[in-house]
Amino acid sequence: MKCQPFRLDVPVDHREYSDGVRPTVVAVVRTGESLLLVLPKVAGGNGYIFPQGPINLGQTPQAACIRILEEECSIGDKMIESTVPFGLANKSSHHGDRENVCRLVFVSLRPHFVLPQPPAGGIQNLILVNGPNHLWQKIADCSVNRRGFMAKAVRSLIQQRLLVTGRWQLERLEPFLRYAAE
Repeated sequence: MKCQPFRLDVPVDHREYSDGVRPTVVAVVRTGESLLLVLPKVAGGNGYIFPQGPINLGQTPQAACIRILEEECSIGDKMIESTVPFGLANKSSHHGDRENVCRLVFVSLRPHFVLPQPPAGGIQNLILVNGPNHLWQKIADCSVNRRGFMAKAVRSLIQQRLLVTGRWQLERLEPFLRYAAE
């Protein structure tokens, strides 16, 4: 995972939109000491993932991140305390034959955030995980590539000192990183 800087307030270069590939934003959302995961809406989506979605042509990564959090998690921009760009990564698209460039954004929510309740009869599509073991339990059904991508994103956050708590320590994450690489 490249820790190259990028600007949240600058639209993505139009040359990244080719052959049906659109750049993506992945939001790693922290509230307190927990990270937010979402159950994908796509058919056949297994395991929880970080909220993510395409950056529309002419849209900034910041605007895309806010849109995706609103659409997938019912989190409005007033609930967001801060956003920090923390890396770029290539990730296989859902078509499998191309790679999207993902802009990874670390999002801190205001302290009073609570998970929205699902509609009557609906399933809870959002969960909070409070450490590497809990994270791994919830992403175990994801593909090996997706698990590895998520573990590497969390490692990058820890290394950049953006995610610093007793529960999120690099040595607790390393066994999962080794497993994800196999």
